[in-house]
Amino acid sequence: MKRNHLLLALVLLSGALIGSNLALAGKSADAVLAPVPQTSAAQAGGKIAFVSFRDAGGTGEIYVMEADGSNQTRLTNHPAVDGAPVWSPDGSLIAFQSDRDNIVSSRPDIYVMNANGSNVRRLTTHPADDEAPEWSPDGTKLAFISSRDDAPGGRRQVYVMNADGSDQTRLTFGNSVQPKLSWSPDGSRIAFSSLAEPFPTNLRIFTVNVSDHAVSPLTSPSAPLEIHYQPDWSPDGRQLVFVSSISNGAGSSEIYVVEADGSGLRNLTNNSVDDYAPAWSPDGSAIAFVSSRDGNTEIYWMYPDGSGHTNLTKNPASDSSPSWQSLQTDAPWLLAEGGTERAIAVDSVTLTRDPFDVVTTRNFSSDHLTRIILFARNVRLLPGDDASALTAQAVDNQQHVHQLVVEHVGKVPGFDWLTQVTVKLPKELIGAGNVGVSISLHGAASNQVFFSVTQSGNSP
Repeated sequence: MKRNHLLLALVLLSGALIGSNLALAGKSADAVLAPVPQTSAAQAGGKIAFVSFRDAGGTGEIYVMEADGSNQTRLTNHPAVDGAPVWSPDGSLIAFQSDRDNIVSSRPDIYVMNANGSNVRRLTTHPADDEAPEWSPDGTKLAFISSRDDAPGGRRQVYVMNADGSDQTRLTFGNSVQPKLSWSPDGSRIAFSSLAEPFPTNLRIFTVNVSDHAVSPLTSPSAPLEIHYQPDWSPDGRQLVFVSSISNGAGSSEIYVVEADGSGLRNLTNNSVDDYAPAWSPDGSAIAFVSSRDGNTEIYWMYPDGSGHTNLTKNPASDSSPSWQSLQTDAPWLLAEGGTERAIAVDSVTLTRDPFDVVTTRNFSSDHLTRIILFARNVRLLPGDDASALTAQAVDNQQHVHQLVVEHVGKVPGFDWLTQVTVKLPKELIGAGNVGVSISLHGAASNQVFFSVTQSGNSP
């Protein structure tokens, strides 16, 4: 029975998270299908930088928007083509490529600007193409692609430089590298796409070690015209998303995900039109991408299992190259229903929503105190950490603070970005009404969300 309840909870939770009308609601197992407000894409956090051709002149300009597509704001305003924006890890800078100093030759260089578009600085000045910047996880370096050592019109290779543009160093020496690099979260490797055997027409995903420049293949195309490109590493380093297509025009570009060791390949999109340019959210709970399914290229949002596709830009012009801003905090974040502060929380036994009875006979504990499950993202336990590393507190309607016992902390199966936290309600909360709850990990406090408790201590 407990196993069945857990499976039901996971199914219903996933439904709530992808915006369906299913939710864990009510006070009985028969009532768990009551509709609740849709969970917002904005809960993934951060802003998204992107390129748009919506302005007069038709050249690409860099924009930013909130994660739900609101507040689309133009950052650059230049007759040149500005593209490939990427946020610095602290969210204060955006690196990008532009041909603004080489408009006649259309050869891009790497630039950096403040997050509001001010103080644009040029980092590379080579007459060859320098493009596709990518920040290192610690923000001290930028990887990029350049044809400088095989110019003119030669093979593009991976380079690394300091964040101020100094010490530009070549890392790869093989076939030409395709635009879009991705730095592993631990800073040790850079993923890229390049032509390779067994088929000379293949593009496949490789990684290069930053320290010794050793190159290793990650994906293996299975057909002569199959190509893999545009890799992006997940924030936890366990997976990469990338694009695959058949280059003879017989198939569309689709987005796939693969484990960091190359196993577990899964298709996330399956459309008759192109889906490409995937970019993970900073907490790993979502993926932004580009699709032409609405007749022009727009930026969309989906969950890591490929569900919940949502158009974010909704503009008749072409929008592309999404890059997600890093979270500005290491604090955990408790999930709430979209547009509200109502906690996504369930009774650990009955899997029903609030209001909760503090004392009940419907559980397996000798103290008959109710345990509830909270759901959080950005919970990063260190090696050796257990439930004691995380603390929880509740604030009642009289502003009295109650420490909650944390009994379990663990990942939700099938949702690596999502953590379930089981806490025990103390008797002092009987009749407290609306209760605010927050958690802390390694000194970083979460947001506060709310649930309600009954006036009676005993369940009916």
